[in-house]
Amino acid sequence: MSVKISNNKNIETKKVLILARIVQPYCKVKDGGREQKYSANMLLYVLGYFIYDFLDMVINQKIIHSWELLFHHVVVITCFGISVLTCRYVGFAVVALLVEINSVFLHLRQVLRMANLAKSTFYRVNSMINLGTYVVFRINTLAWMTRWLVLNRDLIPLFSYTIGSVGLAIMTAMNIVLFYRLMRSDFMKASREKELRKEKEKEKDM
Repeated sequence: MSVKISNNKNIETKKVLILARIVQPYCKVKDGGREQKYSANMLLYVLGYFIYDFLDMVINQKIIHSWELLFHHVVVITCFGISVLTCRYVGFAVVALLVEINSVFLHLRQVLRMANLAKSTFYRVNSMINLGTYVVFRINTLAWMTRWLVLNRDLIPLFSYTIGSVGLAIMTAMNIVLFYRLMRSDFMKASREKELRKEKEKEKDM
């Protein structure tokens, strides 16, 4: 079983690398005569991952259950794709990858819930770290990117500015909704359960 899972992951990884290599020749970013190969390659691999993940969800999942993620991936692929094809704003796009730091704890949360460990101490610790990194790496990053875009709007072509503004507005709205869902699920619900327990204990004492 583990060998099969490992082989599937290797196949998926190779597909992502192939997708990234297909688009790689289109972008060579230069800054002061030096090619920023690390940043450009990182952006290309991430773009390849989002394209593959999008196709995987379309093929293997029901759209009604994954439409939010599909919409998220369309926005990311569009914005990153413009950066790759125009060979511009690579640094700006790389800053957006800071969001993925929080994704580690967000995905770990989902794994713990799937393993029926939502009431464990480890889950509670991860929830607090998840919330903290959410504010630092998601909300703060999106706020900085919005500020940068507004301050530099005179230096950015109208098309790129419009796509960037719409993309950031959509991502900000989606992240606010997700933040509320996390708060309601991991903290508000827990506090309500504690209050109900206390009320029941009081009733028993009476």
